[in-house]
Amino acid sequence: AAKFSAVLTNGSPTILDRFVEDLSHKEICGSRSDPDRRYNEDGRRVLLGKGEGVWKRAQAAIQGWKMFNVHNSGLHRTDTPIEPGKTVALITYFGGLWLKMACRIETVIHASGDLERYGFQYATLPVHIARGEESFVVEWRQSDETVWFEIKARSRLRFWWSYPAYPLIRYLQSKFRRQ
Repeated sequence: AAKFSAVLTNGSPTILDRFVEDLSHKEICGSRSDPDRRYNEDGRRVLLGKGEGVWKRAQAAIQGWKMFNVHNSGLHRTDTPIEPGKTVALITYFGGLWLKMACRIETVIHASGDLERYGFQYATLPVHIARGEESFVVEWRQSDETVWFEIKARSRLRFWWSYPAYPLIRYLQSKFRRQ
């Protein structure tokens, strides 16, 4: 059984590749079918600018996983294609330890017309400290040319031992959304 992992180094690419490969068959631990009301729902929507150039750069940023280029966090294998079934390893440095967590892409969002949308939703795997889903979507409104980035999350803590750190974990989640 896969377990949450905290290590003293961020891991070599070979170790992280093995981590992702070992999880490729694990069931996702999303929340859509879970009626439990203890999930937190969060989101943030940001205006990126206007026009087709901004739209194309925003799509490229999603495809390159740029939303994970934040302080003390990262994504192993930013060349992972945005496709259903792909597993990614998230690396976060906290309290002197590197935390390894994993998610799997469930849905790719691609709509065209007056409102163009591109992005994806992934769900956590059993080695993630939280249980739930998160989506990253860019949107181009043809009517006013505005381009928006939106992140939505529905999650709750997975492990009993993480509950004392709940306020800190919620703060770090909020900080990630702001960055």
